[in-house]
Amino acid sequence: MLRALIVAALCAPFCAAAAAPSAPLSPSPGSFVPAPDAAVEDGGALFDGRARLTGAFADQSPAADPGLNSWIDMERQVALSKMEDNISPPGAAPGAVAASPSHANPDYWYNWRRDAALTMDEVVTLYNQAGDPGQQAVYGKMLDDYAAFVRREQTSQTLTGLGEPKFNMDGTPFNGPWGRPQDDAPAEEASALIHYAAALLQQGQTDKAKALYGNFTTGIKGDLEYVSNHWQETSFDVWEEVKAHHFDTQMAQRTALLEGAWLAEQLGDPGAASWYSEQAQALDSAVRAHWDPQNGYIDSAQDQDAGLNYKSSDLDSAVILGAIHRRSLDATAETGAQLQFFSPSDPRVLATAEALKTKFRGEYPVNASGPGVAIGRYPEDQYFGGNPWPLLTAAYAQLEYMAALDFLNQGSIQIQNKDLAFFQDILPTPADKAALKAGLTLSPGDAMFGKLIAALAADGDLELDCVRAHAYPDGSLSEQMDKNSGYMTSANDLTWNYAAMLTAIQARDALAAARGSMPLR
Repeated sequence: MLRALIVAALCAPFCAAAAAPSAPLSPSPGSFVPAPDAAVEDGGALFDGRARLTGAFADQSPAADPGLNSWIDMERQVALSKMEDNISPPGAAPGAVAASPSHANPDYWYNWRRDAALTMDEVVTLYNQAGDPGQQAVYGKMLDDYAAFVRREQTSQTLTGLGEPKFNMDGTPFNGPWGRPQDDAPAEEASALIHYAAALLQQGQTDKAKALYGNFTTGIKGDLEYVSNHWQETSFDVWEEVKAHHFDTQMAQRTALLEGAWLAEQLGDPGAASWYSEQAQALDSAVRAHWDPQNGYIDSAQDQDAGLNYKSSDLDSAVILGAIHRRSLDATAETGAQLQFFSPSDPRVLATAEALKTKFRGEYPVNASGPGVAIGRYPEDQYFGGNPWPLLTAAYAQLEYMAALDFLNQGSIQIQNKDLAFFQDILPTPADKAALKAGLTLSPGDAMFGKLIAALAADGDLELDCVRAHAYPDGSLSEQMDKNSGYMTSANDLTWNYAAMLTAIQARDALAAARGSMPLR
């Protein structure tokens, strides 16, 4: 039986990889604090922005700063409006999703299939949450247009078939040089449309769900056939830079196949349901192989056969995206508790999160002070000089909120050697850090259980506060935050940013509701 569909955060890459020029740097950190309407020259365009507020948050927790809640309330509306602006924008075919309205330096005026799928998955969430029939109809129209655009892509003559990464905004194929194939895209397309089909089935719209399901070449089934027959092949990653077997891609493929098996069964296609289930099970061992006990984190890529050759650490925030976006339909007892496959509370995921945070805390000058830790793609990143990204910082917050909710639902926290450092890092006092030991199993009656839930929520808030510190005054967000100054840089109004903020805020809301219903010591 299909579990509750998970709010999808956006994980699309539209970086043009390492060949892109570096953006000019803003003034060095700590040199000045501009007024909110200060301007900075960025990539040839003038933007209003503010730098990191050096020291302003050094002694302030989110609870002591009521401005964070006010900003989150504002950002929820800003993110929703700006995300919707990039869906079927003027000059584009209906159903196309612009990665960004930026046409130059960098040019992101394309429908990246990955971005579009993850964006429209959030629209499915909005469709399900809409209390007003008129508003639900608006979101339904967006989803119907998107489904039609997907079919247009699927039937186009392209260089790599359904592994094609992006299309022009008018729906015609982009046939220029690029990292292709990118095999997470068809999986994410399938999942987004499966979630919409599930909503339609709940409403009794079986015929419309069947139309979305399609056949061997188009619709949901077309993507599932591609995924089920190509998952063993290497493809380019979420950042479009390395061709290999990727944790994030394989998580997307596995989830789509599990969801596809459920939908196929509901719609009377048992042969396909069996095939998709078999392939999902075959992916299990491939995904598990990414855990590297020697490094103590999940290796992002294996079996590289093309692409950039300088990602020596194989430590990548795409693992975090894989954990928060790909919520599989099965429950697996991996550590003595019922955990979803590589969920946010999985010790291997938390160990990877800690490795990333530790690395970026020391890697980016902007993290020397201020709230939270700005999170980037991977330590060796050279794109636009290699900076932290708002969406990845929000994704880290979402991971912590979702992990805390997992623990509340499970009714226990098992401390392992893998994730001990992660938990110790977020505890606020030296005494609590010292008291926490591997091997402990904490229950809601234990004081430490409540402290860890509170610490996860507080650290997630610090990450969102980090985004707040670097955002433009009106709440708008560019692709990246300059690692030295904190200024917004690269493509403006990135669709992925806004969807990532929405899903992080939704995860925060869900955790707050759960904590309210379960008083802890």
